[in-house]
Amino acid sequence: MTTQTDTTSPSRRQVLRGLAVSTGAGAALGAGAGPASTIIPGLATPASAAAPPGRVVVVFLRGGIDGLSAVVPYTEPAYYTARPGISIPAGSVTDLDGQFGLHPAMAPLHGLYTQGRLAVINSVGNPAMSRSHFEAQAYWEQGAAGNSPMGFGWIARHLLSSTGIPDAQFRAIGLGANTVRSLVGYQEALVMASVDQFSLGANDWLASTLQTPLTMLYSGQAPVEATGTTTVQALDDLAALISGGGGPPVYNNSTQAFNDARTLLGAGLGTEIITINVGGWDTHDNMGDETAGEMYDLLDGLATNLTMFQAGLDADGHSDVTTILMSEFGRRVHENGSGGCDHGFGNVVVAMGAGIAGNQVLGSWPGLTSLVNGDLDVTTDFRDVLAEIVADRLGNTDFASVFPGHTVTPVGLTL
Repeated sequence: MTTQTDTTSPSRRQVLRGLAVSTGAGAALGAGAGPASTIIPGLATPASAAAPPGRVVVVFLRGGIDGLSAVVPYTEPAYYTARPGISIPAGSVTDLDGQFGLHPAMAPLHGLYTQGRLAVINSVGNPAMSRSHFEAQAYWEQGAAGNSPMGFGWIARHLLSSTGIPDAQFRAIGLGANTVRSLVGYQEALVMASVDQFSLGANDWLASTLQTPLTMLYSGQAPVEATGTTTVQALDDLAALISGGGGPPVYNNSTQAFNDARTLLGAGLGTEIITINVGGWDTHDNMGDETAGEMYDLLDGLATNLTMFQAGLDADGHSDVTTILMSEFGRRVHENGSGGCDHGFGNVVVAMGAGIAGNQVLGSWPGLTSLVNGDLDVTTDFRDVLAEIVADRLGNTDFASVFPGHTVTPVGLTL
């Protein structure tokens, strides 16, 4: 990989960076530790350009979802002993495999499971075993048991060690107000709060006034000029998609991100990976039961959004999209005195859509009678799950670059 020298003047960099930060048309400038062409120790040189076999949507459930509520081990007496107030009765779950069942609020996803399009992996975690939200999220998104080299994210490392769709404008898009850590290190990622807010200015006059001089300013071949050119081009390409209303119904605050992901996957930008954040999963109290409460509401919104999202992808003919859900850690097995659960380790990961070996619950289940410091034991390294997605859905088998220092063990998640 060749290192390029940025000969663009500081004033140009500041102009585009300022626009990216203040207006929502953010081509992740300054998100990483260097330009996309930076040589990273141990990172392989990408092969010739080739379209990946699929596209991936990564949904991060921030706060630490309680996997034992989402996917209930309803045949284990220890589960009901540990959670006398918040456990889900065996008769209320939607059975998966005779041992585990979905929370009643997750029932809309059962159809995808029986169709072989959704799978669950149990007892997944990070060997670093941090109970800090900040550290645990950072480690998961860096794809490392601790800080990764240069702090780069696993998606960034994938993108830097592969080529993707020829002539792709934006291989990766982050939906949210800030660049997620999984994209840090790949400066060509596009970050936007939403499709509706993707513009150069707060009003049409400002946008039209800025676009022409920016097109003239960023007309060279230097890295920052190329970023500016693709940003302006993306504005043109997405303009027709911004409706200012209508579209799929908005179920809750997270629905817009799923609607935007569906729109962007059909925008012809060459996008192969999109990240979505869903917050609110730090359920220390008042989780509720099988009929109502904070956990019921969270799972109901998530399941409805996912079901609608997959139905929309099917309607649009996007048969190559895989969606994976993960969180920084699970919750304690025993409920606390506030009707909730504190930070734990072993957790559930869910994958659905194209290329998934569905209709099964994967992972080695350690049971709830032998806990590790009060937590469900981790039997599957989260990097093993992500590695199968990277290899079989994104076409990148360079695990040494994407997950440095980790030896991958097959999980059986993908076809």
